[in-house]
Amino acid sequence: MLPSLLSLLIACEPDARRPEPAQAQSGGSLPAAEGHLIAEHARTLSEVFFLDSGRHEMGDIIGGIVAATPAYTQVNYFSASADVPAVVSTRAHRIIPDTLPKSARAQAQFWTQDSFQVITRADQTRTILLPAGEHLNEPATAALDDLGYGVKTSALHWEGGNMVTDVIEGRSTLYIGYTIYEGQSERAENPGVAPEAVLETLAAEFEVDEVVRVPYVTGNLFHLDQIFLITAPGEVVVHSVVLEELESVVASYLREENNYFSMVFFESNPAPESPEARDSAYLANLPQLQDYALQHAQKMHTRLGAVASLFVERGYTVHRLPADPRMLWDRLSLVNGIPYIDKQTQQKTVLLPEYTNHKRSDFADQLAAKVLLERLGHEVRFVPVLTGSGSGGPHCLSNVGW
Repeated sequence: MLPSLLSLLIACEPDARRPEPAQAQSGGSLPAAEGHLIAEHARTLSEVFFLDSGRHEMGDIIGGIVAATPAYTQVNYFSASADVPAVVSTRAHRIIPDTLPKSARAQAQFWTQDSFQVITRADQTRTILLPAGEHLNEPATAALDDLGYGVKTSALHWEGGNMVTDVIEGRSTLYIGYTIYEGQSERAENPGVAPEAVLETLAAEFEVDEVVRVPYVTGNLFHLDQIFLITAPGEVVVHSVVLEELESVVASYLREENNYFSMVFFESNPAPESPEARDSAYLANLPQLQDYALQHAQKMHTRLGAVASLFVERGYTVHRLPADPRMLWDRLSLVNGIPYIDKQTQQKTVLLPEYTNHKRSDFADQLAAKVLLERLGHEVRFVPVLTGSGSGGPHCLSNVGW
């Protein structure tokens, strides 16, 4: 599999804005010039990308993020429509005349971070890298060219929320989640591809010295941006799970409508024909579900600890941010944020999610995140997130250009 992947990579059209990188070496190692890449946390949020899903509430979904960005931030908006949300049209913006992704999917995508990644370099050249199977049409690539972005397509499938970069003393690293590199998992994005081939291919495509595999946590925390946030070179905030009073927490959670474990239960068992029979089947299995949920919380706790240990072993300063397990089951991550450095003030800043319309919204949790990040020297701006629309966190919805 390795030769075919690398030959496909080499066959990709070269980006005229820069020399082609050297071939990846064994283990995903690639010699890179010092300071060649700019990690996301070191970017200035000069440009931010959003996608138009065609959904009527899209303006509301992105409005909070745009309002929280610096006045100098330009909004680049992928849209097939001439109409744009007012919050975009009142800011410096550029419409990209297309909709991503173009591959065969049931619905239009609107998680911009998942749809592509931006490679930003110290010389301010930039490339948009699309996952395998995605492409942009000619008007879109022309608009991006005007903005200074080259466009390439990866040899592999991935979602950008499951990738995080860091650069420490000139050495660049790409962290990738389990579904990208484990070709035998049920959620595998690259089935049958050897992990070594994944590492070498991504090292060359993302122009990094090293690709590091982050261990699996759980199916509901399926992206790295739900698990940790790199806030500065060698500094990371990793979620942890609060296990106090776990039995009562689980018992109350299992009785909530559409809780995570009820969805898991009915996905793995034939759905009864009537709502009454459905409720009866669920209640009859509550003792087993209670045990499963307790074990699940313990697994999240242990596996998030393993992620923290990975960063400790790599020399990072690791900070843990506790979360009620019910928040993580409902995919309400407080580390799913947008880090950047204000180019006018040089102030480190993080846009964090404020789950305003969700019953799990808790001021104490948000305060804990704010206190931790302020202690690390960041200004914290909370962004209202419409979780009921399935919109994800601010990091899911946006993609920082430079």
